[in-house]
Amino acid sequence: MKTYISGAALAAISLLALSGTAFAQSNESAGDFQVTLTVENSCTASVDDLDFGSIGDFDANVDAAADITVTCTGETPFQIGLDNGENHTGTTRAMLITGGGTETVEYGLFSDEARTTAWGNTLGDDTHGGTGTAGAQTVILYGRVPSGQTAVVGSFSDTVVATLWYGTGIPDDD
Repeated sequence: MKTYISGAALAAISLLALSGTAFAQSNESAGDFQVTLTVENSCTASVDDLDFGSIGDFDANVDAAADITVTCTGETPFQIGLDNGENHTGTTRAMLITGGGTETVEYGLFSDEARTTAWGNTLGDDTHGGTGTAGAQTVILYGRVPSGQTAVVGSFSDTVVATLWYGTGIPDDD
């Protein structure tokens, strides 16, 4: 014998089956919890090489520029210092001829395009700084080989160490 269920009866059975899950209720609290995060001061920097190119004489100043890219967490003060390089004499920076010679060519590093503000490594004195924005910031390094020098033919180079200070107690501008 076949049993037939009407459409209305089928709908009632379906509602009864769903009522156990679709209409479940609870008024019990599972508890509270805090969501926290600490953002600390953080900075990274990279420095492009400074290339003065090729020259035939020292009749005029030879200028060049390079980028220093600094990325710091928002509102983090930072300062960048540049030492005098491997081949300096006192505070005078110099490039040494490659290949073992002793000949040098003097140069300067500056924090301004006019090349009047020497860039050094004394925090808060001759360093260059800013405030982090959470994005990459470009700081331009200006270089100059002054005119009036003499040098033998060859390639000259120097290695300068850049130091990045950041965080509490660091001045945020030049």
